[in-house]
Amino acid sequence: MEAASAAFSYELFGFIEVFQRRGVPTGRTLFSVLHNGDLREMNLAYELPEYMPNAVSFAMDGSGNHYMFDMREESGDGEYPILFAHSGNLGYEDCERVADSLPALCTETWSLY
Repeated sequence: MEAASAAFSYELFGFIEVFQRRGVPTGRTLFSVLHNGDLREMNLAYELPEYMPNAVSFAMDGSGNHYMFDMREESGDGEYPILFAHSGNLGYEDCERVADSLPALCTETWSLY
């Protein structure tokens, strides 16, 4: 599990590093990506495995909202849908699907709220 987590963290941060290095427009969606050393700790602190099994929070927006990978279904292309949920109301029934993938989230030009 630790090796899979490390590989996942590497891919996520590698992707964001490419965005930063190439100057690719990142749309209007603002979020703070969790440091890979904090991913596991934050997900456990918010009890995500209990409230939203197979969701992985990777970023927050500064207002208590999480951006999460929805990993309930196998991904054929390595991309997962992105969910948005508030820390005080975590659950699949109360979250919102905001993008089909991380690249789509990073290039969106609409504002969530």
